[in-house]
Amino acid sequence: MRFLRGQNGFLMIEALIAVVIISVALVAIGSMFIQSTRANTSSVEITTATALAQKQMELLKGLPVSYWNALTPLPQPLPWQDSANPSMPITLNNVAFTVNTVAAASATDANMVQVSVTVSWRGQSIRLLSLFSKVDLKS
Repeated sequence: MRFLRGQNGFLMIEALIAVVIISVALVAIGSMFIQSTRANTSSVEITTATALAQKQMELLKGLPVSYWNALTPLPQPLPWQDSANPSMPITLNNVAFTVNTVAAASATDANMVQVSVTVSWRGQSIRLLSLFSKVDLKS
C-alpha cells in the first residue's frame, strides 16, 4: 500500500479527459481550416470576376464619342474585348466566367449611354454600371 500512496502519476480517467479535450479542439481547428479555404476560393473568384468587368469597362472608356452615337437601337449587347461574341465564356483558374455587356439608353439623360457589364460564374455574378457621353466634352 505504501507503494501506491507515494506515486504521482495520471489516472486513466484523467488521460481520457485530456484526449477528449484535445480531440474537440482539433475538430474545431479542422473545421475553421476548411471554412477558411472556401472563403479564400470565393474571394479569388470574386476578385477575378471584378477584374474582368473592370477590364471591359477600361476598353469601353477608350472608345470615341462617335461609337456611342452610332449605337442604335438601344439596348444592345456589346462584344467582349472587340471579339465577335457578345457573351463569351472565359476560363481562368478552372472556373468558367461569362461576361455580358449591354448598352442601354440612360433613364436620366438622352446624351448618355448606360453600360452594364455582368460577369457570371458558378451561380454567382457581379455587375458594374457606368455612363458614357454621346457629346464630345473636349471641344
